[in-house]
Amino acid sequence: MASNGRLSWLAWLRPPRAVVVLTGVVVTSFLASIIYAGQITSAIDGMAYDIGENATPSVRYLSAARTQLFTMVGVLNDAFVAPTHRSTLRPAIERAHAQLHEKLDAYVELPFFPGEHVRYQDTRQAIDDAERAVQHVVDRIEQGDLIGGESVRDTEMTAAVDRADAALEAAVNFDAEQGTLLSRSIQALRRRAQRTLWILGVLDVALAVSLMEISRRVSRQHLALRDRQQEADREMSRKLGATIQATVYVAQKISESAPLHAVAQVTVDQARQVLLADYAALGLGTDPTVPFSVWVFSGMDPHLLQTIGRPPRPVGVLGAVPRRGESLRLNDLASSPEFGELPPDHPRIGPFLGVPIQDAGRGVGNLYLARKPGSEAFSEQDERVAALIASSAAVALQNANLNGALRQAVEAREDLLAVVSHDLRNPLHAIKLAAETLGAAETKGLLPENRVRCIEAVRRGTRRMSRLIEDLLMAAKAENGRLPVDLRAEDVASIVDEAVQESIGAAEEHSLVLESSVPRELPQASCDRGRILQVLANLLGNAIKFTPAHGHVSVDVSRRGTFVCFSVSDTGAGIAAPQLPHVFERYWQKKEDRRRGSGLGLYIAKAVVESHGGKIWVESEVGRGSTFSFTVPPASGVPAEPEPRRPSPLS
Repeated sequence: MASNGRLSWLAWLRPPRAVVVLTGVVVTSFLASIIYAGQITSAIDGMAYDIGENATPSVRYLSAARTQLFTMVGVLNDAFVAPTHRSTLRPAIERAHAQLHEKLDAYVELPFFPGEHVRYQDTRQAIDDAERAVQHVVDRIEQGDLIGGESVRDTEMTAAVDRADAALEAAVNFDAEQGTLLSRSIQALRRRAQRTLWILGVLDVALAVSLMEISRRVSRQHLALRDRQQEADREMSRKLGATIQATVYVAQKISESAPLHAVAQVTVDQARQVLLADYAALGLGTDPTVPFSVWVFSGMDPHLLQTIGRPPRPVGVLGAVPRRGESLRLNDLASSPEFGELPPDHPRIGPFLGVPIQDAGRGVGNLYLARKPGSEAFSEQDERVAALIASSAAVALQNANLNGALRQAVEAREDLLAVVSHDLRNPLHAIKLAAETLGAAETKGLLPENRVRCIEAVRRGTRRMSRLIEDLLMAAKAENGRLPVDLRAEDVASIVDEAVQESIGAAEEHSLVLESSVPRELPQASCDRGRILQVLANLLGNAIKFTPAHGHVSVDVSRRGTFVCFSVSDTGAGIAAPQLPHVFERYWQKKEDRRRGSGLGLYIAKAVVESHGGKIWVESEVGRGSTFSFTVPPASGVPAEPEPRRPSPLS
């Protein structure tokens, strides 16, 4: 109990509340001591004044009045004994009378003690009675009636004088007693004042000691706070310096024309180092329905990342940052109501900090930092530094995007030049040879069949050149999002039949079996017939081109949700998994198949399908062939539901 009491007392002494309270108490106690001492001094002075100016003079004046009363009695008694004194009797009595009243008047001028005024009236009445009795005796003596004078003296004057003397004696005793009481009160008051002032002094000392202790603690806390502030300033300077270095490092990566993924990785690595985080991640994208388009991680083993799987979506705590559009700082990730759960092999996370990456006020991604459970939480200072890094990251990522777009534009230009220079050179060379042969025929002569072959060669060359130019124009329209389509309700079976009939000749030339399967219950498709035939022709042409002899190529149509799904399958060599994400890119071709086409067919097919509101994808296995599928909406009155995204690298 004593220990708890001591702890509570020490806790109460914590500044700054205790400083204010104790300072007020010390000042109040000191002022109270001064006021109390002044009151005691004033009371003692008042009592001393009463003793010096009231009690003592009152005793002196009353005693003198009593003496004059006895003088008057003595003069009368002498007059009875010595006849010679009778002639001076009255003057002597009058002198004594005058002196008696002089003393009484002086006494009356003094302040009375409580109750003394009533006592004085009784005393004055007794004195007046005694003086009248004396005057009666004087009158009898002057008349020569000594016997009558003695009779008055014995019967009237003696009793009156005794009463007056008793009254004066009582008054003297009263004033003397009041003086004694005042003296005793002064002594008692002094003793009480000494005790009180001693207690107040001890209290002042105790409070002063407490105030000194609190001041010492305040000083220590101030020094500790100053040290912490200096340490925080140094840490902030370190973080700002590291942030600047990180920005410079990212800028160097951008100057090296590093791809977007590499710039994001450098940014997240630097952020983790600057903020002393155990883990850091950066995700581009804010749509909670799809995974981050770019997801880079720092602080985690690469094998563990492969075990965890594909990038997450901005949902839960990850989605709270873009949804709020502001930073999110948590002391413990699991304490957030928006926290769901981590993947099975994901390391546990304690403190968490998420900062949005914004470009021109629009969220483009998020920067996440985390520490292991039990680690120190991220501070407000950390949040400001992370926001600064996120701002720099937004600029860096935008520059990386621009660099990527520039590289793509340069590559597209080079690919275009390569396509044009290669694919136009061959037909031009054939046309040139045919033209030279026809020109020489005028002088040397030419067989009719050779003339026909030359003319056919010119026609084939012009068709190839026209087809290439048309593909380039269509690719340009697709690139700009201006690919026109004329949507109508079309019979799916007739479209497939027409596409197969156009390709069956090429299939027979390659010794391939071309088949089709169209269920009868399929609805009509809402599509541009010419564009869909172009897509099917491209897919069938690729399948025939890359399928060995005696292989199979098939066209199948089915329902996929409310959409109509076309599939072209072959038994060719197939496409390796790393190449699948690139098959629909412009000018892309397998390395072993380079220059077997313009590389625009699948790019244009993808643009045509997407302009119809559908999807196109490929499923392939090396050595077993490929299946290209695409969807178009039905032409029935029931509106088509949005085509679901496929869990493939192209989705």
